Amino acid sequence: LIAARVQVDDTLADEAAALADRHHLVREHRLVQINQLEACLETGLTDRVTELATGLSDHDWESQEDIENARTTCLLAEAALLQKDQERARHLLGVAERSARSTGQVFEMVRVAAIAARLEFERGAYEACFTRVKEAMGLARKISDNLTDPSDRQLFQKLRMIQYLGARARDLKARLSGSRK
Repeated sequence: LIAARVQVDDTLADEAAALADRHHLVREHRLVQINQLEACLETGLTDRVTELATGLSDHDWESQEDIENARTTCLLAEAALLQKDQERARHLLGVAERSARSTGQVFEMVRVAAIAARLEFERGAYEACFTRVKEAMGLARKISDNLTDPSDRQLFQKLRMIQYLGARARDLKARLSGSRK
């Protein structure tokens, strides 16, 4: 189950799902799909994202409390963004934000703010986007400051989400300062 989380490998994912099924572990089977979705998003395998997101969309993420809900609904919101379904992305992001805040998951709050920034950027609301980027970067800084091992901090700073925030902040500063002149 762990190996299927860190890499996109259909054989490992199938074995992990079969193991979960053999032991009637419905949640773990769903986690295999969630992990594969995240791995595809992280590695840019967008063709697989739609297939995986569709398989997860029938679950009611709002009615059941699970520590994975914030992460999952963030990933599904990101998949919806890739599919140009901003309404669904916005709804899923609301679910993710409520879940992340109620459980105190700071990393997921960063992810929520980063995806919300993308939503705002795509609709041309650059100042709202910049506000969400600053929010995400502030939370990310808190996480980074609490990482005592320099290699852990470096890995965190290399995450796709953190890289996006830095690039978007630079872009928005230039865009917004140019529009005010």
